[in-house]
Amino acid sequence: MCNYLLHILTYIINAAADPEPEPSPLDALNGLNFNGESFRITYPANFKGNMYDKYLHPEEEIGEIMNDTSLHRYFTIEEMLNVGFEFYPQSDTTAMQEAQQTIVAGDDAYDMIQIGSAWEKLNNAIKQGALYNILELPYLNLDAYYFYEDTNDMFVINDQLYFAFSSYNNAGSLPLQMVFNKNLMNDLGMELPYDAILSGDWTYDVFLSYVDGAATDLDGDGVLGKDDRYGYANNPALTNYMVFGFDITVVDRAEDGSYVPALQDEHLVTSIQTIVEFVTANKNCYHNAAINPDNLHVFMRGNTLFSTTGTSVLDLRSIESFDFGIAPYPKMNESQQNYSNYLVLDPFCIPSTVKNTEKIGAVTEALAIVSEQEMKPAFLEVYVENKLLRDEESVQIAEMMMQNICVDVTRYYDFANGAITPANLLSTITDAGAVVSKLTSLEKSANKMAGKFFEIFFD
Repeated sequence: MCNYLLHILTYIINAAADPEPEPSPLDALNGLNFNGESFRITYPANFKGNMYDKYLHPEEEIGEIMNDTSLHRYFTIEEMLNVGFEFYPQSDTTAMQEAQQTIVAGDDAYDMIQIGSAWEKLNNAIKQGALYNILELPYLNLDAYYFYEDTNDMFVINDQLYFAFSSYNNAGSLPLQMVFNKNLMNDLGMELPYDAILSGDWTYDVFLSYVDGAATDLDGDGVLGKDDRYGYANNPALTNYMVFGFDITVVDRAEDGSYVPALQDEHLVTSIQTIVEFVTANKNCYHNAAINPDNLHVFMRGNTLFSTTGTSVLDLRSIESFDFGIAPYPKMNESQQNYSNYLVLDPFCIPSTVKNTEKIGAVTEALAIVSEQEMKPAFLEVYVENKLLRDEESVQIAEMMMQNICVDVTRYYDFANGAITPANLLSTITDAGAVVSKLTSLEKSANKMAGKFFEIFFD
């Protein structure tokens, strides 16, 4: 860890000594002056003060790195663009329900709505004309890395984009990942998987080479139970997210830019079958429950090689009896070019009532840039300090995963009410032989619902 921090310090010193630093994307905003106008952000109140704290609204410096870095982010933009930030927490969990009423009434009360749920159905707000087409804002570089360029493009339909993703509020979001017990691997004479991961060779077969044969009846009762050793253990609902590592999709884009179900895709079928078989038939895995009667996650006991994160009871920070590392979800096979790192991003919207679109575009651009520059390094430092990333390799892997993320279109454009969203779909299939029939049974109704849903972009 000291070597990692020394590396960071050396980087900072060298950057400071560089006589010709690379230009910042902020340079394009130099000279803009909005005469002290307010930039008003409304957001879900539950973004503050709980496990989902996004450091969206710090009130003062308190000596905590994320709080203070977030505050400095706003100070930087206020000084550069001569604006002032105002924050309005909403009692509902998404912020849209209350904000929409204000917008429809014609009240110019907010400049940005920070959405708090990927499941928030915004089609009603779009129908009512409550949201501004983000593509029409000046100064925004939606094809820049700090705007998740590939992701935002997925949601443009008929030259309209009503919600988008940026590093603002997402800079520190780490994709779902696997964790592995380093001590147990060493005890079993296994090589840690870092070389395979960092070289791009971390595939499902390589993962299974660790898992298969690992189950052992430690308590000698003749039955594999919660106190025995496993190659993998977790709740099946969380294990299902591993399917995203295979770079799957359940939709295709139509010629008009909307989406249609692609449930007969051969790669999708194979991927779902693979995960169903893993959950139902691999005897080296413990899938009965992630939480034992004493509320301790199986991985936390120290007798499991791998698990996947995504549950608060897997409190990695509290692990002291063994050391662990992180890994991306494995690729399907060697032919898959990149790791597919699943991330649930929080989008933002712009109310249709806004007046000064120059201010909105410039500040939204600046928020994304400064968040990428300042918040992401701060988050990685917190991951290290909180013992979520415990070695240099894990930090490298975290950075790699944050650079190459995937999202689920059907989680945001949920035209089928969750029926074909991969993680939900997998929870309804218990037999790998039934995958094709299940997908076939959903296709007709999903196509009909998709057609109706996307009408809002062509009215």
